[in-house]
Amino acid sequence: MIIDEAVQTVAAAMINDGASLSVPVDLISGRILSAIHVPAQFEGGYIELQSAPALAGAYAPVKDSSGNALRFTAGSSTVIHLTPDQAYGLRFIKLKSVDASGNAVAQTGDAALIVVAV
Repeated sequence: MIIDEAVQTVAAAMINDGASLSVPVDLISGRILSAIHVPAQFEGGYIELQSAPALAGAYAPVKDSSGNALRFTAGSSTVIHLTPDQAYGLRFIKLKSVDASGNAVAQTGDAALIVVAV
């Protein structure tokens, strides 16, 4: 299958060794986050999203309509599928590795999570 790169964004959201929060990712205006590819070396059972109005802006947790942090189960070597309503309107994001209680989980090696926006 050939994928037209003009209609999607694929970027690495690197969580560096010793950190729990990824570098910021620009999903490009008009695109919606649709998938997160989690590498085998990922540590932490969940991923939470953070967003900001600008790449260098202040990032805050993304919450659902009930006010809960948007958290996804994220085992190693998995792909998380997001529905459009979960990520609509997010352009600049960071990914955070957390445990079931939402506590940060530092990586013991670099983890390059791949995000796809369409």
